[in-house]
Amino acid sequence: MHQRPQPSAPQSRILSLDVIRGIAVAGILLVNTPNLLRVDAYTAPGHPTLVRHLLDLFVQERFFPIFSFLFGISFAIVLTGAMQRSNHPRVVLLRRLIALLVLGVIHQFLQPGEALLPYALCGLVLLLPLSWLPRRWAPGICAVIGAVLLLGVLLTRSSGLGLVPGLIVLGYSVGLTDTVRRAETATRTNVVIVIGAAVLSTIGILLVEGNQELRADSRFPGGVGLIMAIGYCALALVLLRTPLRAVLSRVFVPLGRMALTNYVAATLVVILTAPVFRAVGVGPATDKSWWMMILGCAVILACQVVISSLWLKAFLYGPLEYVWRAVTWWKRPRFRRLDDQSQAAPETRR
Repeated sequence: MHQRPQPSAPQSRILSLDVIRGIAVAGILLVNTPNLLRVDAYTAPGHPTLVRHLLDLFVQERFFPIFSFLFGISFAIVLTGAMQRSNHPRVVLLRRLIALLVLGVIHQFLQPGEALLPYALCGLVLLLPLSWLPRRWAPGICAVIGAVLLLGVLLTRSSGLGLVPGLIVLGYSVGLTDTVRRAETATRTNVVIVIGAAVLSTIGILLVEGNQELRADSRFPGGVGLIMAIGYCALALVLLRTPLRAVLSRVFVPLGRMALTNYVAATLVVILTAPVFRAVGVGPATDKSWWMMILGCAVILACQVVISSLWLKAFLYGPLEYVWRAVTWWKRPRFRRLDDQSQAAPETRR
């Protein structure tokens, strides 16, 4: 790679996306850590511990849909920028996806079943071809395709990573419009969504809790998870219109702006600190074991918030975000935050 002239004026970041992405990073850590540490979920009689049960109800399959949807939005944002700044925008996207594919393959060795590899494959197989659709018709066509993919999975006793293609395409369709920016100020609509999601989620949870067959059928819990994910996003947007905006921004924006770095780094930290987790009793199927695991995750997230905040005061991008961006545009972007640009937001890295 070699130096080329820097691109034109940077675009402002969308704060709500960074906040929601940061929340998703935190939730995904709670989902991935038990698998990385092989924490026992069920006691001898075959019942889950209370903490694991609570995670199943409010965390499991609630945050990866958000992450997947945001990836689709990010792809649309990068596509828009590439079309404005490059004569070969899809080459830019291809480099970006190949870089993510390589990172995903490496990350798979550390955490089998992780999300980056499926995201890269969906980008190559679905989003890149869809980028040739006429811009006028693309949002509607992609919304239909995404909905069909999503419903197809939910109707065939499947969930988990099977939901990723539909969520990514739906996110891409939204990212092609101005919906994200308008959603930040649509407080009444967001409140209605929160209330509706809360009601439907409560009904769904009560049905699952009272029916073993529904609990075993991944379609129903998967649908409830999607509803709760929508509710979480809408709730975050509502809270960002309250005095809590400053707190949410301070905590989750650094996590969200360095989401790729924090996601991969969390895997490495959990693996490297596994002996510490074991030493404090994490492993057996007891509530104490699970509470200690959650405490460990809280410590990791707190450290990531502090480190990310300090890092972003000196640099425009996280380490992996910088490498990803450099490969995407095939040039070395500005990395250090210069004093005369300290008030200017870097171009949205997606």
